[in-house]
Amino acid sequence: EIGAVPTRDPFKRKMGSGLILDDEGKKMSKSSKNGVSPIEVIDKYGADVARMHLHFLAGYEDNCKWTYKGIDGIVNFLDKVWKLQEIVKDGGVSDKHAYALNTLIKKVSEDYENLKLNTAISACMIFIKSIKEDGYITKEELRQFLICLNPLAPHMTSEIYEIVFGGDIANETFPEVDESKLVLSEIEIPVQVNGKLKGVLKVAKDISQEDLLNIAKQNIDALKNIDTIKKVIFVPGKIFNVIV
Repeated sequence: EIGAVPTRDPFKRKMGSGLILDDEGKKMSKSSKNGVSPIEVIDKYGADVARMHLHFLAGYEDNCKWTYKGIDGIVNFLDKVWKLQEIVKDGGVSDKHAYALNTLIKKVSEDYENLKLNTAISACMIFIKSIKEDGYITKEELRQFLICLNPLAPHMTSEIYEIVFGGDIANETFPEVDESKLVLSEIEIPVQVNGKLKGVLKVAKDISQEDLLNIAKQNIDALKNIDTIKKVIFVPGKIFNVIV
C-alpha cells in the first residue's frame, strides 16, 4: 500500500514446509518433549545423511512421521557416491551415459525449482545405479553429477570435487540440459517365441520388423533353426513375438 514493493505481495510464491511428527503422529515440540535432536542424528550419520533422509521422508510441504527406517539406504547411496572416485576415468560425457546424465540434469533442475527434493534424490539414485552397472564414470560426468547432488549433500560433494578437480564446487555453474541427448537412438526389445520370453535385443529405435526378425534369427537360440514362421506380432518399442 505504501509502494515499497512493485506487487501486492513481496514474493512470487509461498511454500510452507511440512511438520515433522513423532511416531504417534503428534507435532514435535519442546513442551511435549517428543523431539529428536538433529545433533544425535548428525553425530551418528553425518550432516549430509541427516539432511537427505529428512528430504526423502516426504514432500517439502507434507507432514510426516520421523523414523530411522530408510536412513541406511541414504548411507549406502552416499557410500556409492564416495566410491565413484575409484572408477573415474578421463574424458568428456560418453555416448553411453549422455542420455542418463541429461535426464538427471533435467529432472533435478525442475525438482529444485519446485522444491520436490525427495524425487530429486530418487533421480540421483537412479543415475548412480546405471553408472555402477557400467563400472565407470568420466571426469566430466562426475563433475556434472556432483554439481547436481551438491544442494542435497553439500559436504561430501564439495570434498570429492576438491579431491578430483582441485577446486571449490561453489564456483561452478549448474549444468544445462542438452535436449538432443534426451532421445534414445537404441532401445531394448524383449523377444518372445510362442509367447515365451527368449531374450532381449538392443536395436535401433526405428528398426523395421524385417530387420529385427533377421537379427533375432541370428542371436536368439530358439529361432536359429526354425524353418516355418506362422506369424510375427511386433509392437514397436515394446514387444516382438514370433509364432512358430
